[in-house]
Amino acid sequence: AHVIQKQVNRVVTCIIKHRTIPATKQMCKMLGFDAGQAVYPQKQFKDAEISALKKDLDEIGWPFN
Repeated sequence: AHVIQKQVNRVVTCIIKHRTIPATKQMCKMLGFDAGQAVYPQKQFKDAEISALKKDLDEIGWPFN
């Protein structure tokens, strides 16, 4: 349980770093679930922000197997 909690904590930290709602929707899209775009007042992700999110998620090994 401790190992799994550490993984979850890293994902949550990453989501918060990249703005919670847009990051969560982008992560769903990466997994094949179209959750649509974040709506106002949330800002849409730009390509650079998507790349930064993917880079950070790759560094923590998400999605976990």
